[in-house]
Amino acid sequence: MSTPEAIQAKADGAAAWSAGNFSQAAEHFTTAINLGGDKEFLKVLHSNRSAAYLKLNRITEALKDGNKCVELDNNWVKGYARKGDALLASKQFTEAYNAYNAGSRIAPNDASMQEKMEQAMRAIRNASDQTSRASAGSSSPFAGVNVPPTPSADKYVQIAQTAVLVLAVLYMIPFLPSSYRTLSHKLCIGTFAAVSLYNLYLKYGFPKFTTEFAQKLVPDPLSMDLFLSVVLLMNKPYLTSMSPVLIKAFATFTPRILTYVREQLPAIQGQLEPLLAKYMPSMRGANLAQLANPSAAPEINKQLLRMAATMEAYHGIYLIFELIMPSRNLMQLYIYWQYLRLRYMVDSTGDLKLAFVGVDQRIQTVLAFRMVPDAVRKGYAMLQTYLAKQVEAPTGEAPAAGGGGGLGGMMSGLASKCSVM
Repeated sequence: MSTPEAIQAKADGAAAWSAGNFSQAAEHFTTAINLGGDKEFLKVLHSNRSAAYLKLNRITEALKDGNKCVELDNNWVKGYARKGDALLASKQFTEAYNAYNAGSRIAPNDASMQEKMEQAMRAIRNASDQTSRASAGSSSPFAGVNVPPTPSADKYVQIAQTAVLVLAVLYMIPFLPSSYRTLSHKLCIGTFAAVSLYNLYLKYGFPKFTTEFAQKLVPDPLSMDLFLSVVLLMNKPYLTSMSPVLIKAFATFTPRILTYVREQLPAIQGQLEPLLAKYMPSMRGANLAQLANPSAAPEINKQLLRMAATMEAYHGIYLIFELIMPSRNLMQLYIYWQYLRLRYMVDSTGDLKLAFVGVDQRIQTVLAFRMVPDAVRKGYAMLQTYLAKQVEAPTGEAPAAGGGGGLGGMMSGLASKCSVM
């Protein structure tokens, strides 16, 4: 039971909140917490103090109180909302989405929680877009190189990328002997690994066995491509596992494909007009040669790399479902998910985080059907909890607030929706 002093301190905190004195409100809520009470009373106090801390831009303390709310009652929607708000303010957008999603599963009809999930999803996409724009030139195999490539090196890399595509197609031909298809798969992945290794050499030179060099090397997407290749070479051949490699190899040809299409379109645009008028009326009369502009290659490649990340996530999910099949391989599952864990934690572009959010949304849509047994939903919830813990970073200081449309604007949006009980 709560003492009269604790109840009074809570009321004083609510009054200070209503008056806009958030610092004093946090102090009163702290006093009430220290005086103690039952779980129902304490969870509300931690929720209120979390909201007050967020108003004061004390994001780390707000997150601690949000976590405490969930700890006290993991079936309370508002606790997940407080946790998600603090995570969103600290720019941990994917973790914020996961917190809101957990709350939404408890209250599927809560419109405010759905709105918060959409806000987190927009933040994930915006962060990924900003990262992609910052590295817009990285689609070239020699972007940001420290070792100058020669024309012959460029030629050999293009040949190797072409070989990756050809070998992938050979693997997909069903009537070839299985031994030929397996060899095509191994050669495809091995060639892609060689290209990734060579591009890393061009970018960083010979490896240096120092902490600083490792800190630069490991998060690089090229390093992740090399790690993925090594993991796939150790495992059985799958079309889903080859898909990311195939998409990334295809992305290197985007500028050339657009250039070729732009050159050829004027000659055949007259023949395409009837088809456009029938099937795509909005494109009728458009100058298709201008649409096929090589300058659009970075944007197209950004979408292709997101698609590749999505295929990586789907392959990981497939390996889990394969556990119920005779072809299951526990070691293969473990190694691949260790790769995904590393890839997720150093994902500087946000592509894999965005991919897992998309995969989760699709799975949740399927699980929403009434025919799906509750045991399946509970099993997926347990899997979500386990995977979230695997990539959970140690709690530290939250990033400083930004201005404009970034964190500053987001803080304003969160503050306008905060309330205490």
